[in-house]
Amino acid sequence: MKRPAAVAIVVVAFCVGGTCAAEGRTVTGVVVDLRSGEPIPHANVLIDQTVLGGATDNLGRFRITDVDPGEYRVSVTVVGFRKETRPVNVVEGQEVHLTIELVRAAIEVAPVVITAARREQ
Repeated sequence: MKRPAAVAIVVVAFCVGGTCAAEGRTVTGVVVDLRSGEPIPHANVLIDQTVLGGATDNLGRFRITDVDPGEYRVSVTVVGFRKETRPVNVVEGQEVHLTIELVRAAIEVAPVVITAARREQ
């Protein structure tokens, strides 16, 4: 009987402590096309110099949790758009919200040369 009570106390302490500690340590936002204002799904959003990041959903929204307080740079990349980097200051007890507008970019590829030779049979 003592063991389940101890486990319950540890679980409750972890959940309450984790929830309180994570409040205000979140970077949220939306990534949109600068020209059209349309949301950009599946963009990669990374907090530089950390292992934190994620991808935008179908509405261009992202949410990165458990960010330690401090100054960072948030980088957003997606095929067909220029990379955008923004400074962000994470403060304990405050959620940071960003709207990041991306500019379309042409995708450059190396030219492909195809040669053929006629072979007699």
